[in-house]
Amino acid sequence: MGKIRYAAESDVNAIMKLHRECQGERNGFTEFYLKNIFDYKKSLVYENGNRIISVIDVIPHMMSLGGRRVGVMRIAMVSSLAEAKNLGYEAELFRMVLDMCDRQALITTIAADTVPYAKDYQFRARFGRQEFRFEKKFFPRYGTTGVTTRTDPVAMEALYNRFTQHFQGQYLSEENRIPLLLKRAEAEHAQVYTYYNADALEGYYVTYLTNDTVVVDEILYENGEALARMLAHASDRKPNVLVRASASERLDKVIPYAKAEIKAETLVRVNDKSLFRKCFQLGKTESFKTVWAYKALYQHEFY
Repeated sequence: MGKIRYAAESDVNAIMKLHRECQGERNGFTEFYLKNIFDYKKSLVYENGNRIISVIDVIPHMMSLGGRRVGVMRIAMVSSLAEAKNLGYEAELFRMVLDMCDRQALITTIAADTVPYAKDYQFRARFGRQEFRFEKKFFPRYGTTGVTTRTDPVAMEALYNRFTQHFQGQYLSEENRIPLLLKRAEAEHAQVYTYYNADALEGYYVTYLTNDTVVVDEILYENGEALARMLAHASDRKPNVLVRASASERLDKVIPYAKAEIKAETLVRVNDKSLFRKCFQLGKTESFKTVWAYKALYQHEFY
């Protein structure tokens, strides 16, 4: 007879093994996650016959949304054996996790590609990413002076905080975000570049290379010059460029000839609808969409 319970310290090896089997390498992300993010105290498991056949990791955050601080539960990773999926045990565990989240936070979030049935539980796409594709030969030669491999975690953290203040949906008071970004980049064989205007840090971007494309996976900038110089630096490396940014960013002003596509990045579930309406002063007929209508952030987070 199966049972759902919180994970114990004695489950760590079994959970990590299950995550590795189900998630694969994911270009280095799985090991990064297990070494730097995973905490068994934030996991629920489905145990059947003294075996853990499904696990869901849930991580609490504080988010800035609509000018308020709200509690968020992030469903970080879902790993299940085939039998757990086929017999509905994973879905049973998922419902139990949602019940827990309902009692602890106003909002639950999950990456759009984590489970195919999230929308059946009132998850809706609220944070999207915009992908800009263009050929190197069409990008203006802005010059790359000031772009370097030098990293300063304190200055990068300050830049991150300044940049995200223009958006909504960022996690608040996250410890060690930049050190984690640098560790993740190393694990995924990505590179981190910064842009300095004299001694002032005005931008950084994270990138990795495929056969013919340079992928800019995250880019933060103080101004248009910083953005243009970093994109010029990126476009020098491969014939094609892919830039990921928030759906609300107007990068078309710098790269007007790029092909743009918007994709769902993060799904959101409102756990207590009446409290949500009260918190954001929404009328009875006013859509929840209004809360996310202005400059939702591309949540390229670590869970």
